[in-house]
Amino acid sequence: MKKFVYPLIMLVFFASPYLSAQNIPVKSGPVISGNLNSQRPGSILANTYALPDNGAHSTVSRAPQGSMRYERTVYFISASELAASGLPVGIAINLIGFNYFSAQDIPTTGNLKVFMQNTTDASFMKTNNWAADTTSMITVSNSSITIPAATGFFNIPFSGGLPFTYTGGGLYIAFQYENPSNPLASVANSAYCNNTVANSLWNASSNVALPVTLTSLSAFRPATRLGYTLTTDAAVDEIYTLGQLPIPEATPHVIVANIRNSGDNTLTNLNVTLNITGANNFSDNKVIASLSPGTSVNVSFAPFSPISTGLDHVTVSLPADNYIPNNSKTVPQLITNNVYNYAYGTTPSGGIGFTGSTGDLLAKFQDNTLISINKVNVNFVSGGQPFQITIWDATGAGGTPGTNLYTSPTIISATGDNSVTISPLVNISSDFYVGVRQTSTTIFQLGYEIESPIRTNVFYYMNPIGGTIWTDFAASTNLPYRLLIAPQFTSAALPVVLSNFVVNKNGQVNELNWSTLQEFNTSVFSVEHSTDGSLFVPIGEVSANGNSNNLHNYHFTDSKPMGGINYYRLKIVDRDGNYKYSDIKSVKNNSLLNISVYPNPAVSTIKLYVSSEFTGNAMLSMTDAAGKQVSGQVQNIINGDNTFNVDISKLSKGNYFIKLKMNTETVEGRFIKL
Repeated sequence: MKKFVYPLIMLVFFASPYLSAQNIPVKSGPVISGNLNSQRPGSILANTYALPDNGAHSTVSRAPQGSMRYERTVYFISASELAASGLPVGIAINLIGFNYFSAQDIPTTGNLKVFMQNTTDASFMKTNNWAADTTSMITVSNSSITIPAATGFFNIPFSGGLPFTYTGGGLYIAFQYENPSNPLASVANSAYCNNTVANSLWNASSNVALPVTLTSLSAFRPATRLGYTLTTDAAVDEIYTLGQLPIPEATPHVIVANIRNSGDNTLTNLNVTLNITGANNFSDNKVIASLSPGTSVNVSFAPFSPISTGLDHVTVSLPADNYIPNNSKTVPQLITNNVYNYAYGTTPSGGIGFTGSTGDLLAKFQDNTLISINKVNVNFVSGGQPFQITIWDATGAGGTPGTNLYTSPTIISATGDNSVTISPLVNISSDFYVGVRQTSTTIFQLGYEIESPIRTNVFYYMNPIGGTIWTDFAASTNLPYRLLIAPQFTSAALPVVLSNFVVNKNGQVNELNWSTLQEFNTSVFSVEHSTDGSLFVPIGEVSANGNSNNLHNYHFTDSKPMGGINYYRLKIVDRDGNYKYSDIKSVKNNSLLNISVYPNPAVSTIKLYVSSEFTGNAMLSMTDAAGKQVSGQVQNIINGDNTFNVDISKLSKGNYFIKLKMNTETVEGRFIKL
């Protein structure tokens, strides 16, 4: 069974009466462009618009013309044009398509021969001599066709010819059409063309006999689609993350990618790579052991904990295969202090709501600190309809919507962005939902972006208002909508006033001192350490006074600091389990020997970076959190920078310490085994 991909086809989606009758959210909406990908396994016939039109069109037999009996045409597509189109190198072309601007009055039937030739020519070098032009070309198709009395693409699968593989560079294409006796169209068709390159086509037509000499040299080349079969093709269908991600409230954040096998062969040991660049840098790689044709899988990457606000670009990529354009996908992500948003762009794809019913639409958000929601921004494609903002906890079965925490007064929507102030503030300390309630039976067209397949356990609806069953958007193939709901918050300060947090180097140890001016219900201060200012691990706890309006001083000693810069922060935890972080403090510990560990956490291998002023053998040992040595080895070190890998695949999950001893210097590193 075959599966088909048609890039550059335009589809219009409307609210369906059937969906309306079911009282599930429906959309009204704009034109959506993209690939249509059936879910059936099998070879893919992919079509690339190898020579797109530029708005020009012609009736002079640039493409098969049903008003003429005999036509011959030869034209050139340059290497740069083919590269820009995304036509893969090394594929077997097995289809040609032409695009008609206006239709002929009746279908007409004749025989079409198609010729192709790979070339290194930088420009059109064919002459007006048909026989000479086609002698070196391959006949790729020789079969009967019926030119339609219709506009749009006319795809012609190859038949009766020889195989042809595009090897890169430019491409010559020629066709010969003849209809000696069948009816002719009395109204000529007009084919879309590209006329950006002068003198790039020869052709001629006749109602008497096949032309021997081509008489017209022109810039009007027919807009051309080329089809090919993909046997090996992995696609990044979707990246599941947020367009705006607040730190540290929504971290650590797990980015997920939906990977589909769109080819005919089973894929094995497929590498899937995440790269984040911009205000923050992060990378991770996962391997899909096996993926059958026509199936997809969600790949979860290592947790991402950005430390800097600003714009990031999140890219998921796969190894190159038969179809490179779908081997990677990039989405923007703005790291914020206080805003959540699933939207990747600023313009909605369309609007969603209920017809003939009231209802709620919800989006889920991750939170790990105490915050107070003070504003919610929503977008509507059209205005004039009543709505309310709702906030829910995630205490329902399996993390579904639970208790309604807040419902706003009724508001009349405006087209575009609507900012709703939340009063009183809603305090949140764990995952939560923010929703938009349609209070009338007229669709209010809440903005959405297309996401297919839609992520699970994030977007829900219930209708009518006051129902008891929440439905996941992912449970319906008709709801590929990422809702444009963006809550904002202020930090809900824990009942502790921290002052005078300082870190100082004292010989071979680092001393941490801090004070509180007020405490209420405070439990502990967890001291966390980092070697890069990004990934922090706990290294100890200091019990808090608990309740006080007086000055209290606290102290902690890090007896095993790293060489280089050491970063510290306090995790201030109250007795209800809520917490917040202090500012990050740092101190530099000079050493003739320094060590750092990457990645951290790690799964199977860590890379050690050692900076040394010595040359010789060093003793490298590793201990677990209980102090038990789990490995030891002699490592040769040279003066300067050293890098080497350590296999940790057989270690149990947990915290580990690495000690490197050389001459009179000893340094330690820490890492987490996942």
